[in-house]
Amino acid sequence: MANILVVDDEEGIRKTLKRILEKEGHFVETAGSYKEACERFVERDFDLIIMDIVLPDVPGTELLKFLKEAGYENPIVMITGKPSIETVQEAVRYRAFDYITKPIDRKEFLEVVNKALEDVERKKDEISQKVAEYLRMREVEKEIEEMKREIKKLKEEVERKEGYIEKLYETHSFGLMISAEDGKIIDMNRIAKEKVGDVVGKNLREVFGEIVDELDEEIVTKWKGYDVEFHKIKEGDKSMIMVVIT
Repeated sequence: MANILVVDDEEGIRKTLKRILEKEGHFVETAGSYKEACERFVERDFDLIIMDIVLPDVPGTELLKFLKEAGYENPIVMITGKPSIETVQEAVRYRAFDYITKPIDRKEFLEVVNKALEDVERKKDEISQKVAEYLRMREVEKEIEEMKREIKKLKEEVERKEGYIEKLYETHSFGLMISAEDGKIIDMNRIAKEKVGDVVGKNLREVFGEIVDELDEEIVTKWKGYDVEFHKIKEGDKSMIMVVIT
């Protein structure tokens, strides 16, 4: 059901069009002049306005112009008893949806009305889609901002841990070495390099010999006068080996 305003100075035409449209299930209001049409326009939102080009107080094209300049975007169908190039040009200039000639043919009239209302529904769907897209983008923006906050927190946590590890590496008096699960040495602090040499990239077995083969969870042994502890550290499904040299 649509809200429709019929504007015509002939009462018979107003009643006829109102009756036809109401039989189609629409809500219809009528106006017989420019002034009455403006009053109805202020009182209610209309999906469609049907009006005569000739009105008693001002031309219908003036009302068309006023409505469009006032921001009315729904279809306006013009009715004319004497179609001319001038009236058609004016209707097109002020963005009338279509025009119907008198005497009005019921079938043709309803075809134009239905076409106009389909245009209204299409625009409503477009607006709904734009609103939905806008809301979706707002949600995406919120998710992105949340991700940025999480990344910032993780970065700060990593920096904090890196700072702690660096401090641990460089301030303690014992040597520290870290190797991957396969024994490849991936990092060592300054003290470890002084005691063992820079062996990053080598395998623990190359440095410490067969004792590494016995490593299960923890080994404490002697190596070249140093106390050496091997600790296997598990984190999730991964593990690494920490070597402490004192």
